[in-house]
Amino acid sequence: MDRDLDCVKLTTEIEDRLDAICARFGPYAQGWDKDKLKFSLVAIRNWALLRDKRLISPEKGRKIATSAKQLLNSLDGVYGFDDDFMRTLRTLEAWPLGAPDWQGHGGDRRSGERTPDNQALEAIIQLYNQANAKPGFSKSGPLKRFVGDVCALLGIEPKSADAIHGEHSRLRRKTTSVEKS
Repeated sequence: MDRDLDCVKLTTEIEDRLDAICARFGPYAQGWDKDKLKFSLVAIRNWALLRDKRLISPEKGRKIATSAKQLLNSLDGVYGFDDDFMRTLRTLEAWPLGAPDWQGHGGDRRSGERTPDNQALEAIIQLYNQANAKPGFSKSGPLKRFVGDVCALLGIEPKSADAIHGEHSRLRRKTTSVEKS
């Protein structure tokens, strides 16, 4: 798939692929139909097209934060810099706010960081769970086929059954814990 394609424009090929995905989708949950599923898939597709153009990877974000911290340390005690410049440096220093670092067995751990492909997988599985009347998981079941079809549509690498199962379980636990509280 051409990642430079305008988000709004849907080619005939993409329309056909969306129709095929919607046709294979098994029983819709109440309030869901082919059009609503297709609309949601287009929204995920548009997000995937745009994310590559504006997303700073976690690795690059850590490098930016480290460089800003080093620059702030070297400028400590030096006067004459613009307040906006210093505020920008402090903001960049604290940039990966949602990703605390700590040492554990096996090296650095960064909690809360998700790669763009894993974010896409999460969105796909959430959509499946919402739109399907009987969301469940089996190694070669409809969820795996749905994820594979949507990954192909997005132009990202298909996920393994274990990755899909792990994300599905994580989302189910997250949903269950919210409902209990």
